[in-house]
Amino acid sequence: MNKRTQILKQLASENHEDRMNSKAGTKGPINQPIPLQSALNTAAHDLAQHNVLFNDLLAEQINAAADQLKLKAQCLQMWLGNFPKAPIVSKLALLRLIQKYELDPFLEELDLVQYEDQSWQAVITTQGYARLINACPQFKGVMYSYSESSADAISDWIECAIYRSDRDSPITVREYYAEAKRDSVAWQKMPRRMLRNRAFQQCAKMALGI
Repeated sequence: MNKRTQILKQLASENHEDRMNSKAGTKGPINQPIPLQSALNTAAHDLAQHNVLFNDLLAEQINAAADQLKLKAQCLQMWLGNFPKAPIVSKLALLRLIQKYELDPFLEELDLVQYEDQSWQAVITTQGYARLINACPQFKGVMYSYSESSADAISDWIECAIYRSDRDSPITVREYYAEAKRDSVAWQKMPRRMLRNRAFQQCAKMALGI
């Protein structure tokens, strides 16, 4: 093969490659290497910074909540240590409830609860709502009503009515056993009490605007 033929073949090959790159929408080689390690390093760095910020915020909120309860921060940190799988956002929500309502988790007025779908939530317990509603100057009393129908001696529903001096009518909430029941040990052992507590909690939440 003479030199002229070699040059023509080389030019044809280059033109073919240019056309293929143009169709693919690229100007360079089609299969460019992806800087995977660089992307992983960047993601790891961002995650580390994110965790540092959340941990700093958690420590700040622990100190503020401990001051509110007149406790040592280490005591509150120890209580939160009982929930190693709870996300930081749920712990932060509980700490904010402490600061807003002065509720004490050591007195079982607050709790961190994990649900069947593995989600977590900071909740005010029955004891917590009882303290809040009794501290309300307008609180005038609470009444319960029970359904006439039942299954296994468990009322189909319980209705809670909370009376306030600044309201013409009571705040009323009805909770149905079929909707409220859970598979927890407490619901299996004390379904009637748990349904009554659920009705009271939901009614107190509305009566207090929480």
